[in-house]
Amino acid sequence: MAGTRRAVGRSGSRGGIAGARAWLGLPGLVEGGAADLVAYDTDPTLDSSVLAHPSRIIPRGRVIA
Repeated sequence: MAGTRRAVGRSGSRGGIAGARAWLGLPGLVEGGAADLVAYDTDPTLDSSVLAHPSRIIPRGRVIA
């Protein structure tokens, strides 16, 4: 999962996460705010086939897979 964290960090530093939230009319990342997370064992930018098999799915802060 370390590779995934790096990939998300790179995306966020380019405004990907903040830009998407602003486009949706949502505030930025704030304490207590709703958040979804999908994690992969392999960096999806290196192997897109991993997108079909997330290692962890967490919608609204609840782990479902």
